Amino acid sequence: MKTRLAEKIINTTGVFGNWDSNYQPYSIPQQQKALKTLKIPMSIRKSLLEYGVYGKLPKEYRNYNPFIIIRAFESKGMNPKNLKEYRKCMRELLK
Repeated sequence: MKTRLAEKIINTTGVFGNWDSNYQPYSIPQQQKALKTLKIPMSIRKSLLEYGVYGKLPKEYRNYNPFIIIRAFESKGMNPKNLKEYRKCMRELLK
């Protein structure tokens, strides 16, 4: 991965994490690889991997606020690991 692309991925993830956008186009492995490519020190990289890596959202749910959805998932004890589980949990929440 080139440095320019890695910086673009980290920037987009930062915009998503700061609630400026509800569109996350990059997958978790892409974000992890971008952090490795930028040669960020391990002490900072650990915290970024824990708090700064976000999963992609299905297209049909991008108009909802992702952080409110995450809080709702946590309150109901849901932990979707992929898009199929995410869709199932969203259907359950929206009933």
